[in-house]
Amino acid sequence: MSFLRILQRMQPFIAPLGMLIVLIASSVTVETPGTAPIRRNWVIGKLDRDHVFDQTFVVDQINFSAIRVLLLPSFNDQSDEPVILRLRTENVFAFEVASVTLPVRDLSRQGMTSFTLPAMRIRATPHTITTTLRLTLEAPTIPPAAGISVIAGPDDYPHGEAWINGQPRPDVDLAFQPIYQQRWLDRLAPISKLADGKPGLAGWPPLYALLIYGYAYIAAIGFARLWRRFRPL
Repeated sequence: MSFLRILQRMQPFIAPLGMLIVLIASSVTVETPGTAPIRRNWVIGKLDRDHVFDQTFVVDQINFSAIRVLLLPSFNDQSDEPVILRLRTENVFAFEVASVTLPVRDLSRQGMTSFTLPAMRIRATPHTITTTLRLTLEAPTIPPAAGISVIAGPDDYPHGEAWINGQPRPDVDLAFQPIYQQRWLDRLAPISKLADGKPGLAGWPPLYALLIYGYAYIAAIGFARLWRRFRPL
């Protein structure tokens, strides 16, 4: 039996099976790292009740979901003292957009700590005031003797700078990493960008994946029919 005949017999099942695969693939999300400093090799200071650290950065993708920061507490410090990460807009109308608190015992001892954010969509449009945010790290109850090491590196991040106790440090950047939620099919087609900001069904990214699949399927059927009609004997 020829391959074309096998496809003809399977044709009633190909379309719905393909739609199911596309729907699943366009619904699955993965974490995608954004632009961040590359080098992370300095202890720039201690985070405690007397010291606050800031870093400005630009949100460069939609579906901003978390931010990772390299903080190194003592291995035997399992306290419940709060470490607060705040995000504010960086403009004359600055306001807080998110705040996440973790106890010291939940900070990673071997790498970056992830601060999961409430769902937010910050994108560059003609109506957006800014896509630049200020990350602020605070530990209002931790005494200096129990301060947490804050890791930074030389200034290799072009879209922001570090601040310590309100004073700019343009020569360094804190070790941070923005994290975005991306649909698996965004790697093949920008379905999330197509849906972003649209109301109702038009704002559902899998719709665009299904439309692309539908057009591709119709084109494939048309090509197969032309091939059967005009193929050489």
